[in-house]
Amino acid sequence: MDNAVQESLVEGSGPGTRGLRNSAGPEFRPASRAIGAEVLGWDIAQPADDETIGLFRQALDENCVLLFRDQELTPEQQVAFSRRFGELEHHVLSDYT
Repeated sequence: MDNAVQESLVEGSGPGTRGLRNSAGPEFRPASRAIGAEVLGWDIAQPADDETIGLFRQALDENCVLLFRDQELTPEQQVAFSRRFGELEHHVLSDYT
């Protein structure tokens, strides 16, 4: 992650997460005391730059689960967003449809 992004992160409080927030991007809020973070202020149907994906990766590494609530996106948009995190796996149930 580049230095400008790292410097824009602020450490918040909260159990189970560092409460990362970027002033120009998404905010990450603890989802529970044990695991997970909720992502606020980001529409995943829209393209994200590499710096924002870096923030998502860092939050995922630290929290294990990210929640993107109330998103409206097509299957194609979901696949495009998911591919930013690596190669997608073929689901076995599609073999039987």
